[in-house]
Amino acid sequence: MVWQKVVFTIAVAASVTAQNDVRVCVPKSFAPYCDSLQSLGSPVVCDGVESSDDCLTRLNREASDFGVFSDEDMVLMAHQQPDRNRVVASVRDVLRKDAYAFEAVAVVPASHTGGLEGLRGMKYCHPGLDDTEPSWSPRVQKTLERAAAKIDSCPDAEMEVQTLSSFFHSACRPGPWSDDDNVDADFKSRFSNLCALCGQNAKCSKYTIDMGPNINNVDNNNRHIQALECMRSNGNNSFAYVAWQHVRTYFNIRNPRIRASYSLLCEDGSLRPLTLEATISDVSPCSFVKQPWGAIVASSPRANRASSAIRSWWPWGSNPGGNTWQSVLYTALIGSFPNVVYFEDGLPTPGSYIQSGNFTSIDDSSSCI
Repeated sequence: MVWQKVVFTIAVAASVTAQNDVRVCVPKSFAPYCDSLQSLGSPVVCDGVESSDDCLTRLNREASDFGVFSDEDMVLMAHQQPDRNRVVASVRDVLRKDAYAFEAVAVVPASHTGGLEGLRGMKYCHPGLDDTEPSWSPRVQKTLERAAAKIDSCPDAEMEVQTLSSFFHSACRPGPWSDDDNVDADFKSRFSNLCALCGQNAKCSKYTIDMGPNINNVDNNNRHIQALECMRSNGNNSFAYVAWQHVRTYFNIRNPRIRASYSLLCEDGSLRPLTLEATISDVSPCSFVKQPWGAIVASSPRANRASSAIRSWWPWGSNPGGNTWQSVLYTALIGSFPNVVYFEDGLPTPGSYIQSGNFTSIDDSSSCI
């Protein structure tokens, strides 16, 4: 399982109110947090782990009570072990009301026909394989293009780029296409049409297109906003693959006048018009990826106890503050503002937690993600 952000597991040996050890799996770099917990009299003891896989293994063996997993970890967990363990809380952004951490959507001209096959020969605007948008993993970044161009989930790197070069007329797909710099440069030289829309002197590493004037509440440096502007500026044969939250920003704030000229392309090939009603909704009419929020997951036999523990430590789902071990633990496991904990009353399985999401394209091998 991919090690994203920070993954922790907590092992509770007896009652949550007892002074028995509460064991937390953390990267070795988090030793300062562990020292603070001990100095403040916390029952929590740190155990170093190498990856989120290690934490999940401990849950499965009932060696640990619960752990904090990233959104991508939750997708993989639900795909590989949908009925093991229980979700006791989600970890969200308090500033956002979205049902999902993000949704990945395809924005096409309203006149588009032919579904996914109809993307053949079009101009493709992508936020980039090095985009810093949280949790846009390689799996997410490539979901649409692999579906449209019918690329295997674990393709040879050269075959993947060659297939995309043949499928699309041109594109901006910035970022590294290979971990080897020489191979990456070779690919971008031979398949340069996939860099053609990035702008002058972009070298396929970023967008350098004219973004026009700055507009309040719109970040012109955001790769998803840039991809949408790439789509607009390249005419009616262009489309973009971006996060829904940025589609809303682009068409509600930056360019509301052109909203009716575009639609969302759905997996089944149908279109959903970008009406005002659609773009003011937190949830998209259709998407290729619905990414769940990260979560606190507990071993099934200990889920009720784990849920009671975190509710007693952080009753409002936020950092309790003060010079307390509960505050230090919250910072270590959950992070800083705007992260907040939303308790799950039903304690769903990982599979149930993301049942409305799309994770059917995941290969069981983490090397393919």
